[in-house]
Amino acid sequence: MKIAILGGYGNTGLKLARLLATAGRADLVLLGRDEDRLRAAAEGVGREARRQVTWQVADAASGPSLRAALEGANLLVVASSTTAHAATVARTALEAGVDYLDTNLSIRTKHEALQALRPSVEDRGLCFITDGGFHPGVPGAMIRYAGLRLPSLTTANVGGTFNLPWASLHFSADSQAEFVAELRDMDNSAFVDGAWLRSWKNLRSFDFGPSLGSRSYAPFFLKELAELPDRIPSLRETGFYIAGFGPVVDYLVMPACLLWLRLFPGRPLPAGKLMVGALRHLGASGSWAVLQLEGSDASGRTVSLRMAHEDPYELTAIPVAACVAQYADGPRRPGLWTQAAYVEPARFLRDVAFMGVQVELRLDGEVSPP
Repeated sequence: MKIAILGGYGNTGLKLARLLATAGRADLVLLGRDEDRLRAAAEGVGREARRQVTWQVADAASGPSLRAALEGANLLVVASSTTAHAATVARTALEAGVDYLDTNLSIRTKHEALQALRPSVEDRGLCFITDGGFHPGVPGAMIRYAGLRLPSLTTANVGGTFNLPWASLHFSADSQAEFVAELRDMDNSAFVDGAWLRSWKNLRSFDFGPSLGSRSYAPFFLKELAELPDRIPSLRETGFYIAGFGPVVDYLVMPACLLWLRLFPGRPLPAGKLMVGALRHLGASGSWAVLQLEGSDASGRTVSLRMAHEDPYELTAIPVAACVAQYADGPRRPGLWTQAAYVEPARFLRDVAFMGVQVELRLDGEVSPP
């Protein structure tokens, strides 16, 4: 099997390349626009994994460039900030007869582009997986797992908090623009009393322990949650809730960015630069990523599932690597999926734990092996 990673030298792509190369599941080719960074990444990953990793220059904005780079590939993993070119990248994979998995942010334009291709993906028997990573990508899988442990699950909410060492990281112009684009498309819906409700009043409190504390979290709808009430008929309440970035960023910088995007929808980069600049100077110190599920059933039984890693980019790459492992092992499952819907949740949790994610499951307050 040959896997091509678009953006293989980026913050997520490089970590994913290391995981896949170490696992030895496939031949890897790293793709991107910067020849020097590609060469350095491929040589570094190959040296660490003691196997050959190749590279090829390819531009997500150019179908012919990407098509040439996909020659002989079985799977294209999109780990670059190229949501603006989602339609081009996905269509190129389709035309090349190559399966597809992206870690792009879950925004409307990407999903519209993929939905338009769904009939052709199904006709050609290809497997397209979107919303890879940890949010989106993991909350839906956590809730599915909770439904396995409590078959009459009625309530399952997931809270998420993360922080990056903003000042020390490099963000491309595309990454900065994509970051604020996700904020622009933010949908504050949650499933409450058996119906989807869009309201900022859907705030919930989560306690993440002594180091991170307890606070209110805002609802952030993820596409992977939409199918859960049908998949788990007993479910009456579910949602994903995310922390903010601190008072100054949340109440001054973010509204200013959103106003800019409303006035100049075709020019997201200045807002992205403002947002990233504010986080570099005003953001919290330290690095962490935590997802915490709290659920219960009609009889009062409870389930708690916590997943954590000190590096948010590792917690993005590891679930994708776990998804690729299930994809590689088969059986082949054509169609358009979210990562959370594609994976078998019990194996998924075991695999991410094996790769270094801290996974803690509690049933009725007692620690239980996942």
